[in-house]
Amino acid sequence: MSLVLRPWALEDGEGYTFTLYITDLATGEEGYASIDLFPNQPPFGGSCQLSPASPVQALATKIHFECAGWRDSVGEDPPLVYILMATRCRPGHCDEFLVYKGSHPAHAAFLPPGFREHGSLVSVSVLVQDQLGATVVAVYRSMVITLPRMPEGFHSLPQWLYNKTEVMLQGLVKQSDPQPVIEYSLALITILNE
Repeated sequence: MSLVLRPWALEDGEGYTFTLYITDLATGEEGYASIDLFPNQPPFGGSCQLSPASPVQALATKIHFECAGWRDSVGEDPPLVYILMATRCRPGHCDEFLVYKGSHPAHAAFLPPGFREHGSLVSVSVLVQDQLGATVVAVYRSMVITLPRMPEGFHSLPQWLYNKTEVMLQGLVKQSDPQPVIEYSLALITILNE
């Protein structure tokens, strides 16, 4: 037996009780069963900080977020998920980067630069999510993230990036933690594609 509802028949955020009544046609006995379904609310009651203030240079300054005080509507406080997203746009096209998704309420990462023709703007957001996927945007900020400035002693940006990769990326790989390797590679590849 299936319960089928037409699309959009239920209101978002509302609770519902479904009751099934049955009658035994042979004996006339009746019975029923009910189930109460309540909406899953996103985490609440906390705050998140995002630093530093823009402008920053890609691969030179990490963006750091720190969240505290978030609770889930489920009483036993299951672990929450913290998400760091970066989006850069230009007319007709946006790139969205999932930089971090994990249980740590604080994290720092290199972010990719914005498109130069769009003022190097990157929309940075921190989301807090419960175990069932209910999500709240804790911080949303536009930041200027520019291509890195080439230090003295280097003849070209690719030469500097190669040198930086030899040192920095190899050091991250040796730590045996894929998260910082992925984050650094994301920023590096985005710069190389510019």
